Amino acid sequence: MITYIKYLLERIQNRKKYRYFLKKWIRINSNNFVIPKNIIDLSRVSIGSYSYGSLELIAYNKKNQNDILKIGNFVSISTDVKFYLDEHHQSKTFTTFPLKSIFYGIQSPDDAVSKGSIIIDDEVWIGANSTIMSGVHIGRGAIVAMGSVVVSDVPPYSIVGGVPSKIIKMRFDLDLIDRLMTIKLIDIPKNVIKNNMEIFYKNIDLEVIQELEEILKQDEIKNGTSKK
Repeated sequence: MITYIKYLLERIQNRKKYRYFLKKWIRINSNNFVIPKNIIDLSRVSIGSYSYGSLELIAYNKKNQNDILKIGNFVSISTDVKFYLDEHHQSKTFTTFPLKSIFYGIQSPDDAVSKGSIIIDDEVWIGANSTIMSGVHIGRGAIVAMGSVVVSDVPPYSIVGGVPSKIIKMRFDLDLIDRLMTIKLIDIPKNVIKNNMEIFYKNIDLEVIQELEEILKQDEIKNGTSKK
């Protein structure tokens, strides 16, 4: 009975901690719609504008402030996506077992190894139940298929899937990708997007890109921001 009461008290305390953390998170991340599923170190997470979804970050090494999770603008994160920092055990030593953490009773940095920051560029779509490991850079406009385990870098505008993930195909031909890379959605004024919404729903080709470039050019002339 006493054990059960202690369990309930711990749950209540954890809920209070999470509510406090969530208020702070929302204040810092007012520019996006990402909601964390667990309490995380705010100094290790950076999220751009308009991105949305639920965020679960697993980071064991409390002393590692160098490796971070950086999510760009307009990133779509589906359900049950997990990001892992410091998830690796030591692998070149006598044993992979976390001896320090278990024998000393506290989490040791030596038992939580990272391969680097996780960088998610703008306009990436991460499918449900995917796992993103440390040291991974996912390029702009890429799509991560459902249930993928991403352990290596993902090229811009590619579609990857599998365990571990591999390139399934490119979304567009390379010339079109090069042209797309010169236009950033985050740089387009919100009113221009809203007033020309249908163009963003057309199947992309060179003609559509030229149409969008003309719209942006006219907006720059109208507002006196043209570079020419």
